[in-house]
Amino acid sequence: MSRKISGIDKVAFYYQKYGIKGIIKRLYIRYNFRFFYNNIISYLSSYFLHKKLQQILAQHSNLPLIVYLPFLSWNIPLYQRPQHLALALGEQDFLFLFITNNTLDNIHTIKKLGKNCFLVPPSLYNGILSLQRKKTLFTYSNPAKIFSIKMIDEHLKRGDNVIYDYLDDLNEEIFGPIDDYVLDRHKYMLSNERVICLTTANKLFNEAQKYRTKNVFLAENAVDLHHYANLKQPIERLEKIKGSKIIGYFGALSAWVDFELIIKLASQNPDKYILLIGYVYDKTIDKYHLERYENIIITGTIPYHILPNYAQYFDVSVIPFLINETTLATSPLKLFEYMALGKPIVTTALPECRKYKSPFIANTHEEFITLVNQALALSLDNDYFKILQQEAQHNSWEARAKVIQQAICENLNETDC
Repeated sequence: MSRKISGIDKVAFYYQKYGIKGIIKRLYIRYNFRFFYNNIISYLSSYFLHKKLQQILAQHSNLPLIVYLPFLSWNIPLYQRPQHLALALGEQDFLFLFITNNTLDNIHTIKKLGKNCFLVPPSLYNGILSLQRKKTLFTYSNPAKIFSIKMIDEHLKRGDNVIYDYLDDLNEEIFGPIDDYVLDRHKYMLSNERVICLTTANKLFNEAQKYRTKNVFLAENAVDLHHYANLKQPIERLEKIKGSKIIGYFGALSAWVDFELIIKLASQNPDKYILLIGYVYDKTIDKYHLERYENIIITGTIPYHILPNYAQYFDVSVIPFLINETTLATSPLKLFEYMALGKPIVTTALPECRKYKSPFIANTHEEFITLVNQALALSLDNDYFKILQQEAQHNSWEARAKVIQQAICENLNETDC
């Protein structure tokens, strides 16, 4: 009876008869060139990508590893907390692998972002999760189905750490309809005390404490002080209005912005400009037809690396947010960036803004407009600007990273991590 020839036997036979060059030549002739070429390129790309990952892991073998799950791209229109924390934790001597979902980054190799911090394509996701090396998985409160309760349980049993960054209230105003699966996962992450729970606001901290008695930390948003230290490049379109007073805002233009307040501010101050810099997050702004007002300027999205060049034109910086369930739990990142700008700050009555001395807090539209005009007169108040500077320095991303570093090290039971 004849023996069935295996695939390995066939390869060995053709190798002995034709050699490697002969095999490649026959594959090339037999199969369509494009198919053959694409498969070879795909194989080689995957091989060198995994090899590069192994080199990075080996070069940083003495550092604790943090893996950011692929919730978002690095180059999103709003440069936010995830990017800042990745860079800051790299500076604190963690190896930080930020896995992109690649919707905007479109990368197929590993890119260095900063000290010990790397942007990684999603093709390496499963391989990184399966590493035997102890790691900390970084997740956050988001309805994306990137991780499951089962997955978190498996990693905790393996001895890995898990961080749950509770940075936004899970509500439909921000995320739209939310599945019961996501809400169940959220409660699990809050109640499992083996998970490190970070919170960005007192309201979220208090909410987390309803589910746990330990392993919960308050780590509000913060500022990259160096980013706002050197404001040099002029912006031509803003040079034209430089002689006028400019009331500035940067951030998302979304449903939680009080556009009626902005209209009142513009209408009652026709000699001043309202400069709105930011990403149009939803279509709420369209209802208000702000283009009708000659003293309202909307720039659209400005890349983070040149944002200070625009913000330097502010005479007063504002946070005109509505007060609702979303904003009651919001730590506005822009608050700390405004501090670093060294420009007077006026906000609506957000609880997280009340924690600091530098913002002027308004409870009504009328009070907000009055405070803006009072803030415009502060140019010679050195004591006020010292407060701005001190509060900026106390609220750096470096300071926040140290809180997270301590939390991770306590859970790793390693004093030198």
